Amino acid sequence: MSQQTKKEYINCQRERYLKVRTRRERTEIIDEICRFTGLNRKYVIKLLNKNIVYRERRPRSPTYSERDKNFLIKLWRASNCICSKYLKSRIDKLIDESAAFQHIELQIADSVRKISASTIERILKNQPRKRLWSNRVRKKVVPKNAVKDKIPCESGELVPAHELPPGYIQIDSVSLCGGNASGDYFWIASATDLHTQWVELAPSFNLCARHFQPALEHCLKAFPFEIIKIHTDNGPEFLNNFVYENFCLKWKNVSWTRSFPNHKNHNAHIEQKNGSVVRTHLGYFRFDARELQRDLERLCHCICEWNNYCRPCMMAISREKYTNGKGFRRRYDAPQTPAQRVLSDPRVPALQKDKIRKKLAILNSIELKEEIDKLRRKILNRQSEIHKQKSRAALVAADSVPSVPSGTLSTSSATTNVFSSPSQLFSANPFGVILNEE
Repeated sequence: MSQQTKKEYINCQRERYLKVRTRRERTEIIDEICRFTGLNRKYVIKLLNKNIVYRERRPRSPTYSERDKNFLIKLWRASNCICSKYLKSRIDKLIDESAAFQHIELQIADSVRKISASTIERILKNQPRKRLWSNRVRKKVVPKNAVKDKIPCESGELVPAHELPPGYIQIDSVSLCGGNASGDYFWIASATDLHTQWVELAPSFNLCARHFQPALEHCLKAFPFEIIKIHTDNGPEFLNNFVYENFCLKWKNVSWTRSFPNHKNHNAHIEQKNGSVVRTHLGYFRFDARELQRDLERLCHCICEWNNYCRPCMMAISREKYTNGKGFRRRYDAPQTPAQRVLSDPRVPALQKDKIRKKLAILNSIELKEEIDKLRRKILNRQSEIHKQKSRAALVAADSVPSVPSGTLSTSSATTNVFSSPSQLFSANPFGVILNEE
């Protein structure tokens, strides 16, 4: 019951209270008011006798101004709409990086730095998130080939990630078909480390082994630490002789395992990164123009840098079964970027840590995010132009088909079709083909 409602209710009951004369009736009215409003009995008696006035509590004045909230929303969008806990862990870094592009008042910057994660969650509650995709399209593939017998099956999630050293990699492929699996189109080879959550991406035009194997090798070589083990699903892009032989020749000290068929939770870390990294930036668009190879490579490189150096993440450090009920209670560590996890791990070589520190010193997350958006727009526009050029070329080829003389009877059927120009012939026959029986 709100304060205003309580006030109106007590004013209505006061008239009823003053009219009754017996002690029992007044006691019943007081009990009823205490039960509905939750107020103290002595306080209610004073209110009904008009000995005191019902006091209204003033609402707390807003702590943060609209300018503070608008600046926080800008930082949130510049960081790709990450959650409140992740945003709070990087708020100081984002403010410093934003100062390179615009003037920020010192008072606003100090206020935004003081906002807690729960207050950030309340401010951003009704803010829409921009998404690049529509409905998800899933395609189930059941491969059958002889290479499966050479690779043992096991779950990639047997050991918790916080107990593993860096070097346990899960890999997968993501299609950029736009919901249409016909023809050739680009795929993304993705790989992630279980402990540090370091992510590497590389594009591959179709799943041909000669195209996909270099993309997969590029991902594995880009990790800043030694690889101990890789884990894949049962996709045919991995389980083929070409990839298997190249893997055995170049990665002799690395073990290779695969998930049990129809068990996506055995490859859970990379499946999660496919959604939070690949689909977040590339969406569910179709990329089928082979001329986009260089641009997609550059875009994947920028996405990897942004996720590895600028995007914080958490890691589950414990999981306890609920005693009364289903499910588990999970506890997570403090938000850190994959680069910070690599720097804090003593098992990573010092030379690789120096490279990461130099990269962190010159990297600006807002500028990098703008570069990603710019490259994505460029790729989409270029793909549209390529499709238009192909459509015009198809029309020109159709117009070059010799026209049928006016009044000529077709010998292929009993009906008569008369066309006065090649364009009319193509409009009537969309495939641009004339069928004549000799």
